[in-house]
Amino acid sequence: MKRAFKIAAVLIAVILCSLSGWALLPDHSVPWDSFEAKMRDLDLGPNFHLEEMHSLPADAVPLPWSIRWNPRRWGEKKPRLLIGFPDSGAYYLFAVNGTDRLECDVRYLDSRAMFVVIHSRNGQQNIATKLRDAVAREFPGLPSKVLIE
Repeated sequence: MKRAFKIAAVLIAVILCSLSGWALLPDHSVPWDSFEAKMRDLDLGPNFHLEEMHSLPADAVPLPWSIRWNPRRWGEKKPRLLIGFPDSGAYYLFAVNGTDRLECDVRYLDSRAMFVVIHSRNGQQNIATKLRDAVAREFPGLPSKVLIE
């Protein structure tokens, strides 16, 4: 009985330490207005330019589990006035070398850019990686991934 109690206490302690460590991780999200301006002016070189940008519904860009279930988001949500993109997405279409197109989706949560997804077709991995690296330089720590379709 005492051994089971000790094991349960150790497990609870490990879980609590893990959650507190996870909750204390730095928040790398970016305010929507700052993100929009910097994304428009992202320096990708002479062969890249932003061709199109528009908003998307929130469910068009799924959030990773680690963002969705972060303890920072737990608790009672107080109603407040949010300006910009409270819980939605954005679509960016980049033209590359005048012929190729590279799509990029951004997910906003609480008016902050939380996650970037770059869509790449076969043969576009190099330019998709270049875009991901530019996003990582401009927004250090902001989670992003390249999807090859």
